[in-house]
Amino acid sequence: MIHTKHRVVSGGVRLSNVIISRNRQIESSALNFVEENSTISSVEEILPESSTNKSNSLEVEAITFDVMRKLYPIKVTIIRDENVFETKANNHILQMVDQDFCIIVQDDCLIDELGWNERLLKPFSAFNDVFAVTGRTAHNWIVNPYSQDINNDIIHSHRWCDVLRAIDEADRTNSDRDSFVIRDTVNRSPMAINHADLQTMDYFDEAFSPQDSDDHDLMYRMHAKLGKVCGMVPMNWWSREEWGGTRVGGGPARWLLEAHHKNQRLLYRRHRDAILARRRESRKI
Repeated sequence: MIHTKHRVVSGGVRLSNVIISRNRQIESSALNFVEENSTISSVEEILPESSTNKSNSLEVEAITFDVMRKLYPIKVTIIRDENVFETKANNHILQMVDQDFCIIVQDDCLIDELGWNERLLKPFSAFNDVFAVTGRTAHNWIVNPYSQDINNDIIHSHRWCDVLRAIDEADRTNSDRDSFVIRDTVNRSPMAINHADLQTMDYFDEAFSPQDSDDHDLMYRMHAKLGKVCGMVPMNWWSREEWGGTRVGGGPARWLLEAHHKNQRLLYRRHRDAILARRRESRKI
């Protein structure tokens, strides 16, 4: 299930919170954390569903409606999809909303900070060249000089692809609380995006379906076309790997490893020159 919350923020700016879920139990906890720590009033709710488990989805809908009715007077719309996974699910709902900013939250990410959504918007107010802001991790990529996968197209289902390595990682553990730390790319959840710019970029590229690296591809395309920046603001959240819908038996699902091999090669071949450039900057907010 994908929950989208449209909100009016100060100055008349409109914000949409998008919570991505696949009808798992953690979903209701993620929703509660988001709502309890949000400091912007709600006016509408759209609930597109991405699941083939109809009986479970009805149960989750009931939980969601109950939480929402207690918190805010809202309008609820339900839209159903079959299994579309992360990249297509994100695009489906983001193309439906008509707000100034969108925030993507995944259902295995619990937001534990009052005013988290306003905090994510701070860089947009402070600077006029911001495309996306994460509360999770911003980083650069480097090409792995010892890669076994860089010159072939073999898809492995037992290990991650080794073409690229993350570097210059910035997160809440190593960054000043009042900083906006800029890198080449940012990770989802929570991640705020300028919606008009996202429309200009034609959303996530579904060549990266079912998921993985579509967010990084979007950032590199954005740099080339718009010349804007993306980065991280530290905030409190928590998650566990085993909560993720991409994990099976304590490890990554086979299909995820296969997608990672396909998509990391695609990312490298599209953006090799930009990956080699690497940007590092920190601004006060």
